[in-house]
Amino acid sequence: MLDGKAGQHIRVGVIGGSISKGVGASDKKRTDYFNLFCNWLSPLSEASITCRNGAVRASTASFMEICMENSLDSTVDLVLVEFCLNNAALDNGHTVYNPVVRDMERLLRRVLSMRSKPAVIMVKVPTPGIQDFPAPESRLYTNTTEDLEGALSSYYDVPTVSLRNSAYQLMDRGKGFTWYSTFMNRHPGDAGHRMLGDLLVGLMQDTALGLALEPIDEAEDAAWREALPQPIHPGNTAPLKTLCVRSEKLPKYVVRADGWEYVDEGDEDNPKPGFVATEPGSVLELELGTQGFSLDRSKQLALILLYLTSYDIMGTAEIKCVSGCKCEPRIIDSVNSRRESQTALAELLVPQSDRCRVAVTVLQETTSNGHKFKVSGLVVKEARPWMAGDHRLSYALDRINR
Repeated sequence: MLDGKAGQHIRVGVIGGSISKGVGASDKKRTDYFNLFCNWLSPLSEASITCRNGAVRASTASFMEICMENSLDSTVDLVLVEFCLNNAALDNGHTVYNPVVRDMERLLRRVLSMRSKPAVIMVKVPTPGIQDFPAPESRLYTNTTEDLEGALSSYYDVPTVSLRNSAYQLMDRGKGFTWYSTFMNRHPGDAGHRMLGDLLVGLMQDTALGLALEPIDEAEDAAWREALPQPIHPGNTAPLKTLCVRSEKLPKYVVRADGWEYVDEGDEDNPKPGFVATEPGSVLELELGTQGFSLDRSKQLALILLYLTSYDIMGTAEIKCVSGCKCEPRIIDSVNSRRESQTALAELLVPQSDRCRVAVTVLQETTSNGHKFKVSGLVVKEARPWMAGDHRLSYALDRINR
């Protein structure tokens, strides 16, 4: 990459949450870690370098796995992957079959299997527990998912930069800066973003030096082109194909909207579009084809509804198949007891069909003081073997609306 030639086009991308989107930096186009890294990288090569920020605020690996095409160019050459902080919300503490590690493995497999065969760097940021210095119960160095995810780094030979590893013992120890001056809430401030940028620069410099001293030989080049090994977790393969419908694409799949309105409740910096209803009996119907998402035509697919959860005025809704396909109806309560506004994912298992119509109906029953329900997207993907019955994605909260 650093020895790119004139006329060559090199593409760099980042997928992650709000930190990769620049939250916490004073200037999201200049002082965030991704722009600092790209601004350092661009002048070093004769090639034309394009950087694309595909991060989605507060999303997790489970979300990006199914919506990756909306965030990465198909010809990308280098991908930064940052989900450690947001993934921690889903961690169950298990070392084996940890849902966070399974989600991250599938995402890494999707990125590594891209036709462009991109290089990948995992970017690790301390989780909120570690950030809560100086509370003793939160200081644990292991209060994070990044050590579990480290198995993926070694198994797939993906390098990692870690803000925790580099800064933990320096914070609040009289080393010239403090933990609180490095972070803004749960996000790195300018100092934290600069550290992340420096870590990425250092990794690139070390890699360039290593290649200068010992260039890649034919055997190493051939190994890089080989197919991925079997997943660490049996059956944990990435989907062959997904359809992720969000933002301005969503209205194209709506065939009925009685009592629903398409609105953007965010702003230019953090848009939050979707269909919103506030009255019981409001019906939203979405229709799409579900063929071609699995090589096995007899396999069921996961049709996933993205909907808003919040702690006030939110209601319940029924989602069910009404035409062209059959599925078990589900009742969804969009009240979030954690007093945060988040986007949740709830799936229906559906057969493959040319036309599948799903209805979302706002119910009279509510556990809050209102009936608001918001649909922000729709996803279709191959169902995983363990998906039926556990509906883990329905509570895998991707905090896009934080």
